[in-house]
Amino acid sequence: MTNIETCKIMTKPSLVDFLRLCDRNHWCTPRIRYASIRSKPELIQDLVKFFHFENCEDYIRITPFRTIHGFPDLKYHIRSRKFHRDGKPYDCAAKSRAKPTFQLEKKTVTLHFGKLYRAQHGNGTAAVSSVGSLGPVMSTLGGC
Repeated sequence: MTNIETCKIMTKPSLVDFLRLCDRNHWCTPRIRYASIRSKPELIQDLVKFFHFENCEDYIRITPFRTIHGFPDLKYHIRSRKFHRDGKPYDCAAKSRAKPTFQLEKKTVTLHFGKLYRAQHGNGTAAVSSVGSLGPVMSTLGGC
């Protein structure tokens, strides 16, 4: 069974969830568009450029063609239509649709500017507040 035929076994919603996960983790460069208006064959054509889909009786093993640091042992169970990550059930739909989390911290940081900056402006380091550092950087971008 070819890579494309194996991939056709997966449902379109599962393919879209997998593509969202790829996008979130930056597994595919350049990015693959996963809009719902794209057909399943279009999505499959894009996926088979980056991943190998191996049919192993009850599941499909997904492996990247190139080495991707941190890529999990990812399987898609054909009967249950669910993903398994490192041998454990994985709710790909919920994880791929979750909003990204981030936090802002207000603390003093040290910036190292390197040799070129040191030659022109002194020792090459400066202690600034992380919130205060946004002001000068943003104002210099306005002149571009």
